[in-house]
Order: sequence, then C-alpha cells, then structure tokens
Amino acid sequence: MPRFAITEAAGRIVAGHTNTGVGSVLIITDAQAADALKSGQLVALDTKEARKTNRKKTSDDVAVTGPVQAKSDQSASEQ
Repeated sequence: MPRFAITEAAGRIVAGHTNTGVGSVLIITDAQAADALKSGQLVALDTKEARKTNRKKTSDDVAVTGPVQAKSDQSASEQ
C-alpha cells in the first residue's frame, strides 16, 4: 500500500486517522488519501515524483551565485 506523510496543513483528523504529527507516515489506499492530497494535508512518498523531490541534494544540485543588485542600484553606483 502507498505511504503518505502528514503536512502542517493537516487538522486533528487526516484521511480518517488521528494526526500524530507533521511528517508522520500513514499507510493507506490512494482512495483514502485522495481528498487529503488535494487539500495539501498529505504528500505522497511512494511515487516517482516524490522520490525525485525527496532525494538527498548533491553538489550538482546547488548553484553558486553572487549577490544580485537591482538595475536601479547598479546605475546609481555607476554615476
């Protein structure tokens, strides 16, 4: 059966189960989780998209950039 994690948006009852805290995992059917998924109370853990989103970040994932100045700030400092 698929696994779903409880989010901060969840109330006391989530998909017919007592909310045991953010990040807690429920093992329920897709049909049981459907409404809670739509409302953001649950996130799926066992889908390809979830595995891609939840994977550990590597150095390839992090872009290194310097501070960004607004164009108005740049033109003022050049004058």
